[in-house]
Amino acid sequence: MPNRLPRYAGTWPLLLVAALLTAANVHAGDSDLVDIKDTVKRSYKVRPGGTLELDIDQGRVEVLPGSAREVLIEVERKVTTDSRARAERIFERHELEIEERDGGVYVGSRFDREDTFWNRIRSTDRLTVRVRARIPEDYDIEFRTGAGNVELGSFSGDVSGVTGAGNIEIGAVSGSVEVVSGSGNIDIESAGEEVEVYAGAGNVVIRSTQGEATVKAGAGNIEVYITDQPDGASHLRTGAGNVMVYVAGGVGVDVDAECAVGSASTDYPLKVEGKWTRKSFAGSINGGGPNLRLYAAVGNVALRKQ
Repeated sequence: MPNRLPRYAGTWPLLLVAALLTAANVHAGDSDLVDIKDTVKRSYKVRPGGTLELDIDQGRVEVLPGSAREVLIEVERKVTTDSRARAERIFERHELEIEERDGGVYVGSRFDREDTFWNRIRSTDRLTVRVRARIPEDYDIEFRTGAGNVELGSFSGDVSGVTGAGNIEIGAVSGSVEVVSGSGNIDIESAGEEVEVYAGAGNVVIRSTQGEATVKAGAGNIEVYITDQPDGASHLRTGAGNVMVYVAGGVGVDVDAECAVGSASTDYPLKVEGKWTRKSFAGSINGGGPNLRLYAAVGNVALRKQ
């Protein structure tokens, strides 16, 4: 029996195209759109050793070191629309919370999107959020963002956080670093203690590490520089991409490197073995030390002298 489609099923693609074209024409022809900004600022006198907690659904985040006894928060909200009245209604739908909490400072941001199909294709209104903070250098940082880049300066505390989509850039951190990105690149200048990095899709670069390092990427390249003797094992793994590690002179580790489909190479006197596309090498360098495991499912693995 032939499949019987609803009477108007064939017209749905045409209706959808027409609706999208209408929405496109509204955007293209609406020359009256303007940017309306609203900026919220807060300052808090704080004690050393607190935590800045960021819980942001969307927007760019920038945190830099500042005064040793003060936290400064600035949240800039910008609406691109055709009237101030519409902008005010959008600002009202944006929930913003800034307060002292548990010896530190909390910043929360949520937007009620009224997210229906027709609202998405008809609305010309756009809300963008940017959070800037200056905090004591000894503060810890915890962040959660849905979408948006995160830029952090250099701090002596610990850094931990998760972003759904966006790049993460971190300066020199004396403490530990534990970050996750669903989609986006992760770049860390240095970490003095343990590093744990997980990237769903994106490249990971750690320019200096002295502690244990666990780096896993679903799809993306991993590049790590081991600049001082680590005190624990490190595991670097990617599903699709290259793994490249630079080891400073005098750093001793026991290496185990393998790729399932790709190539393997090393500057050290370790024998590369394997047939066809599966390659591996293993052994001790500079007298040996903690384990250093490198693995690429599809991609190359390389160990270089720094």
